[in-house]
Formats: sequence, C-alpha cells, structure tokens
Amino acid sequence: MATLTIMKRVIVADDDPQVRTAIRSVLASRGFAVIESSNGLDVLSLPDLGSFDLLITDIVMPEIEGTDLVMRVRRDHPHLPILALTGSAYAEAGDYLKVAQLLGASRTMAKPFRASELMQAVRELVGE
Repeated sequence: MATLTIMKRVIVADDDPQVRTAIRSVLASRGFAVIESSNGLDVLSLPDLGSFDLLITDIVMPEIEGTDLVMRVRRDHPHLPILALTGSAYAEAGDYLKVAQLLGASRTMAKPFRASELMQAVRELVGE
C-alpha cells in the first residue's frame, strides 16, 4: 500500500524579493509548499491562513510591521507557528526579535542566516 505524503505549507512574508526567493528555494528543495507575500496585509487576507503549517515573517515591512502581523496572527490563529526574521540596520536586530517573541513569535532569527539554520528552525516548528 502506498503512503500518502502531505506537503507542509509555509507562508513567507518579506518585502525583499531576494530573501523570499532564497527562503522559498531552500524550503521547496526540501519538499515544502511555499506561498510568498511581500507584505503582512496580504497574509492577513488569506482565507485559509489557519490551515498553513508555518508563517515566516520579516519584522520591518511596509503596510504593517511584522510585529503587528505576529500579534494579529497569534490572536486569530494561536496554533500557527511563527518564525520572525530581521536584519534591520535601523535598530539593534535583537531588540526587534525580542519584541516579536514577546508578541507571540514561536522563534526568531537574525539575518543573514545559513540554510541549515533556517531548516533547523523550520523542522522544530513544524514538528519534523
């Protein structure tokens, strides 16, 4: 009997297209289905947001900040794991990451990061 493998679904929200492409490439090569968004408002408008397995979001974005996105997603979809990222030069990256964690991010990571670091965090968050 054949075993059905269900792809884990991940949303990547980052206003930098190169970052989104890099993350999508790493995840897709490891069997994840990836949806990309350049801002948090598009993420919040997804009708099936709660059915995703992971949200990866940048902190500093146009439209709404990633911290606001984290807070809203945590309120409306408390079981959706969230990985918050930042490489902001405007303030200490660690400060943004601490705030994101206080607002409900499951895990945080500073940019730049290695593919292996990303995959370790993703596997922990989606339970693989």
